[in-house]
Amino acid sequence: MINSDERKFQTGIVVRGIGPGSVVDARGHRHIIRRFIDVETVLGYDLDNRQEIFLPIVEIVPLISDAQRATQDLAVFTDKAWKQAVDRSKIVYEFLAIPERTAKIAKSIADKYGISSATLYRWAQKFQKSGTVSGLARLGRKDAGVRRLDGKLEKLVDDIIVKHYLKRETMSIKKCYTRLRGICKRLKLEPPHFNTFKNRVKSIAADVVAERRLGPRAVSRLQPLEGSFDEAHMPLDVIQIDHTLVDIILVDDIHRVPIGRPWITVAIDVYSRMVIGWYISFNSPGTLGTGICISNAVLPKAPLLNQLGVSYNWPCFGKPRIIHLDNAKEFRGNTLAMACQDHGITLQFRKLKKPRYGAHIERLLGTLKDDIHTLPGTTFSNTNQRDDYDSEKNAAMTLSEFELWLANLILGIYHHQVHSGIYMPPLEKYRLGIMGNDERPGIGYLPIVANPEKLQIDFLPLVERTIQPYGVKVDGVSYYSDVLQPWIGTTMDQSVRIKRKFIFRRDPRDISSLLFFDPQLKHYFRIPYRNPTRPAITLWELRAIKKFLLDQGKAAEDEDVIFGALDEMQRIVDNAVNTTKRVQQEQKRLARRGVGISHREDITAEISSSTPISTPSILDIANLRPFDEVEDS
Repeated sequence: MINSDERKFQTGIVVRGIGPGSVVDARGHRHIIRRFIDVETVLGYDLDNRQEIFLPIVEIVPLISDAQRATQDLAVFTDKAWKQAVDRSKIVYEFLAIPERTAKIAKSIADKYGISSATLYRWAQKFQKSGTVSGLARLGRKDAGVRRLDGKLEKLVDDIIVKHYLKRETMSIKKCYTRLRGICKRLKLEPPHFNTFKNRVKSIAADVVAERRLGPRAVSRLQPLEGSFDEAHMPLDVIQIDHTLVDIILVDDIHRVPIGRPWITVAIDVYSRMVIGWYISFNSPGTLGTGICISNAVLPKAPLLNQLGVSYNWPCFGKPRIIHLDNAKEFRGNTLAMACQDHGITLQFRKLKKPRYGAHIERLLGTLKDDIHTLPGTTFSNTNQRDDYDSEKNAAMTLSEFELWLANLILGIYHHQVHSGIYMPPLEKYRLGIMGNDERPGIGYLPIVANPEKLQIDFLPLVERTIQPYGVKVDGVSYYSDVLQPWIGTTMDQSVRIKRKFIFRRDPRDISSLLFFDPQLKHYFRIPYRNPTRPAITLWELRAIKKFLLDQGKAAEDEDVIFGALDEMQRIVDNAVNTTKRVQQEQKRLARRGVGISHREDITAEISSSTPISTPSILDIANLRPFDEVEDS
């Protein structure tokens, strides 16, 4: 048993949706959270082994019921249904923004919007459990057709709950129900079943019950420290996201052939200057890179750290309040905006010709560029700096190697150096903002995402397809799984001609499978290639294959042609690399003999006549279309 006094802390932390008393998954066991130690550690009680244990917060997984997992893809909502959910969320936000949510305040807000207090409590609880706006949407009741409480009884139940249960006298649910039955008998009304009444009581948010029945002190330990914070005066209040074309040429993983300059998308916490997420690829910036960067920023960092093989302290995760983005038109699409709105994140676009709105992120990117200019293959910022430096010839790093180098730079150096704008290291500033000190309290919570899988999926691009006997086809590639069988040939309601389209999500980093949203089970299923022998490729590689075929005047809609072209492109690179090696060996041999290369033009010309010496880039980046255009075609 761990002594609770062994470790000191400045303030308790309550995670949005998870707090002391919550049951969570960690290390394959169920735990009850006792209290939060700091921004990285929680004291939990293992229900299986019956012992207390310190757990890293990154290992905590919210305990999600099957009902909570049953969700809806954002694409299924009509404009009307989505507006209704957003309107409800505004009411809930107004209610939850009040530190002391008394019954009087709840009734005042409920009356203001023409709903009952019980309805307001139910909406608040649903939002706190799901953490999403879509959780407030009305999707049809499982008990459709079953008689619900009439108006008089509905009001009577609300009154009993507010006037008797939510009181310091702590009347039990059974006693409240007995009183309800007595009133119903006098009014000659049929009382609801005890379970119905009990479920109504249980639907009230736990912090509301604790505050009304046990008092403000009892609930203060379960709530974040509230305060009046100006913009970016606390962690995750405002983050800025920006993109830059990196001043370095990278090589491919197999043959080390130069393939071009990557783009990096970076998210920075304005309060602490911590880098809380990034995304590196050869795709030009757009909703794809921004969405993946947001997912990486919001979710715990353990998976990414494990993938990179580093063990730095990176405690930044949780949903930001505001995201500042570039004002580019490609970031104003419905998919990105709707996903952010669903998870309670406000998108703000920087004002045109107002550089101060993106100063923090642009300053960071400038700092990173200075270090990048020391790497082999750098293109520098201008021709004067580059002089006669051959960037392609000196290129040596792959995309994965560059990301590992960048991770060490950011996590190992930048986060630990004193930042001139905040007079302390970013990591120290972040901890201070969460935990506080003797002079200033921290915000006291970590906004953990209740359903990480849903958040990741919401930011992936989607496609809609009918389901055929062979499965589905996206960009000429076929996918199939038995879970699609019930939906083969399905038509729209009341139509025998119009085929029904279904929602699929696709991760462009690996298009060897799709995520199929089953509208009946409200669950995502992974649908693999129809031909499982096909190699996994990225959307970026698929684009390059299509351009390769287009340059040869061939159509790219046949799957055999697509993957045949991939093999042909690989053979071209193999031949080019082998030829380059032969030339280099010949040059070294002549150099050892003291023969000038200029006097041996006949040898190099002979070798060049069969295969070009200059190795072509497999992936022609300059002429590829932006991701959004590919998805929309």
